[in-house]
Amino acid sequence: SPFLFSLYTSDCRCSQTSCHLQTFSDDCALVGLISDGNDQSCRYEADRFVTWCEANYLNLNIGKTKELVIDPQKKKNVASPVLIKNQTVEIVSSYNYLGVHIDSKLNWSQNVNAVLKKGTVYILCPQEDEVI
Repeated sequence: SPFLFSLYTSDCRCSQTSCHLQTFSDDCALVGLISDGNDQSCRYEADRFVTWCEANYLNLNIGKTKELVIDPQKKKNVASPVLIKNQTVEIVSSYNYLGVHIDSKLNWSQNVNAVLKKGTVYILCPQEDEVI
């Protein structure tokens, strides 16, 4: 259950002040601030998280793990990919996290369109009242 997962993972914390481990139900996101192109603290925390999961008998689904670099600058910074157990983590330009579409430039049009589409579906397909 999500509550048990939250209890089980409550001791997993970041040691770097520039990073934060965001957990909700059975989803985790490592959020980090990269200053002056130095991503070592984020990579350190990612390695710590993988080690913590192994020590606590949790399996990471590396195929579902994605890296999203949010950089609103015009120039494109090329970062080396993150490796987990010698597998490359896919770098994506947008990601749907807990129902919110986030892209690398913090452009919210994809999220707005998804919300509008959901609203349109509900308006066009009203639910009938259930007879008791």
